[in-house]
Amino acid sequence: MKAKFKLILGRRKNYPLHIELEVYKGADCRVFISTGIVLESAKQWDPARQIVVKHTNAEQYNTFMHGIIENIETAEKDADEHNRPFNSMEIKAAAKNLTSFESVDVIETFNRYVEEEECKANTRKGHKYTMSSFCKFIKEFKGIKSARLSFSELNYALIVEYDKYLKANTGKNGSTAFNYHMYLRKLSREAKLDGLIRNNPYDDFNLVKGKSTRRPSLTTEQLVILENIDRKALDDEHISEVVLDMFLFSCYTGLRYSDVSTLLKSELRYDKKGIVIERKTQKTETDVVLPLYMLFNGKAQRIAEKYIKEHEDINTLFPSRVLPIVNKHLLSIEKFLHLPFHLTFHVARHTCASQLAELADNPFVIMQILGHGTIHTSMRYIHRSHRTSEKKLAEVDWSDADDIEYPSNEETLSIYNSIIEACNAKQLSSDLTNMAVGAAMSNYQMAGEIKNWISGLKKTDYTMEAWGKRLEMVVG
Repeated sequence: MKAKFKLILGRRKNYPLHIELEVYKGADCRVFISTGIVLESAKQWDPARQIVVKHTNAEQYNTFMHGIIENIETAEKDADEHNRPFNSMEIKAAAKNLTSFESVDVIETFNRYVEEEECKANTRKGHKYTMSSFCKFIKEFKGIKSARLSFSELNYALIVEYDKYLKANTGKNGSTAFNYHMYLRKLSREAKLDGLIRNNPYDDFNLVKGKSTRRPSLTTEQLVILENIDRKALDDEHISEVVLDMFLFSCYTGLRYSDVSTLLKSELRYDKKGIVIERKTQKTETDVVLPLYMLFNGKAQRIAEKYIKEHEDINTLFPSRVLPIVNKHLLSIEKFLHLPFHLTFHVARHTCASQLAELADNPFVIMQILGHGTIHTSMRYIHRSHRTSEKKLAEVDWSDADDIEYPSNEETLSIYNSIIEACNAKQLSSDLTNMAVGAAMSNYQMAGEIKNWISGLKKTDYTMEAWGKRLEMVVG
């Protein structure tokens, strides 16, 4: 008798949504073959038609499963023509020829994942940059004109070569290469969940985040130069007054270009003291409230009042300018200031954060004004501000320094190691660990109390704000 086929969902109780192929060739020959396909819901399987439905990879899955059947039928026909027995061993051998998705194209699948992902337009744009970089690498690595890669070729060795390519050929800094790898790892994880690969090649790859490059920003002196530039001479410098004011407005508010260029007058309200911006940022959809009259002595408010008065006929605060023209004028400002770095609106945002770090010396102010997602992002600017260190050092009374009895080198090392050990036991972040070590080194008499306090920490204390307050209470 000829072999009969049936696809079954959930035959095994410990893996209920696993699809298997039953091959029946008489009472003495019944074989169950794993397809490697796992569905999320029984609704994704049509038992009558023996196909996967309502699944992003339905077409590929169905083609693959029926390909296994065709392989077995071909092997059975060949056995009959040559009068060879066709038993369970031959059935399993024939099925092995198609029991993986090695023929499915990685690039095509990953691009589909990118398009189907629920994310913001700017985020998807960044993900497309990742795929563009990966495709370019595949072309060069394989010496082909169009990027083609089977899942059988997606392995650890390929990822290592791509890492070398990013670092050596594209000029990407460590942080960008890390982000590219992170997204490819996510796509590979999705492919594994879809049954396209058995192992994620990134499971064995050590992802190390490179050191971020220093974020350039304008100094206070450079800002003063731009503020006092002769407006009548702007044409000679090929600088648009509107672009200059938009850039300065970004320096004083920390708003991105996407927010400055689309800021509506209706998003500016007047209270008793002055103008306040209430807006949801375009990129992160974060609600920001910016009292312009309090920021940098009201410089942003004076710019806003100027354009409200001069351009009453438009809804936006600033007249519309296309980005290529804006960048052209920013280049002129860059040359005017003789800057050693490329000038962008993101430089203006970093300038705002750096100025706030030096003037306010409060990471929570920076976080609130710039709409940072975490306090760690804001703390980078505090750590980088030399004026913050100057202010704190200026408060030190050095006259009694000679009378202080400092611990010996051995005692200092012991204190340091004990605090590090306590922090590691609690798996604290490097920022919190550094704060604890700093407190112990500057209050070495309280080192024992600090260590005991760390040992008794709860998860609710693992935030920068709670940590700082409680640590301050410990050291008095």
